[in-house]
Amino acid sequence: MKSEARLRRAAGAIVVLAALGIGVCGYLLYEHYCAPIACIGTGCARVDASPYSEIFGVPLSALGLLSYGAIGGLGLGALRRGGPRAGAFFLGIFGLALVGVLFSAYLTYVELAIIRAVCTWCATSAALIAAIFGISLYALRAIPAPAPAEEGRV
Repeated sequence: MKSEARLRRAAGAIVVLAALGIGVCGYLLYEHYCAPIACIGTGCARVDASPYSEIFGVPLSALGLLSYGAIGGLGLGALRRGGPRAGAFFLGIFGLALVGVLFSAYLTYVELAIIRAVCTWCATSAALIAAIFGISLYALRAIPAPAPAEEGRV
């Protein structure tokens, strides 16, 4: 029972963090096309105006929006399933978050070393995906091992 409560809390936290990520990326996507970005300093505008803000013409914020949406959906699935059956959902969250953390690390390097500007919204998104990654790792470790099969049963 203890592990099921931990998994539910982890799934709930992931859903909340993913919703925040959707908000951040949704705002950045809107600002990319419609208006100047409200940001602390000038870093966000410089990062958004750089060629690194898009991949094949698709804004990175749109990719982030899709990623956070998928993570949020998997988190809701984990909440509905509960217990050890939520393992597949947490594995999916872990995989997406791992890719997100690695990509965020690369983009942070680009901000610091190439663009020489830091976007606080991007840093917020990086912190959110890192938190989701950590929680998903915690959840995977909290899933109880399946009971051994009885002798003679397949």
